[in-house]
Amino acid sequence: MRLAIHSLPRSEASTRIRSTWMTTGYALSVAIFGGFAPYIATWLIAHTGSPISPVYYVISAAIVSTIVIARLKETAHDKLR
Repeated sequence: MRLAIHSLPRSEASTRIRSTWMTTGYALSVAIFGGFAPYIATWLIAHTGSPISPVYYVISAAIVSTIVIARLKETAHDKLR
């Protein structure tokens, strides 16, 4: 997963805005998914009564990531912009 995060901006963004695009996207995703993770885990455990219920949060994030990555266009042979 981490490899996909670091290789994606090199191929999807133009060379002029690549750094800004990568840092903004990374910072937002860490803030949203990482920042709220303890709250969501506590809420899931409180509402389900199961101590393993936060696993469903991780599974759903992995499913969303897989769908997004699978829909990206391959740009290995395209010229850099």
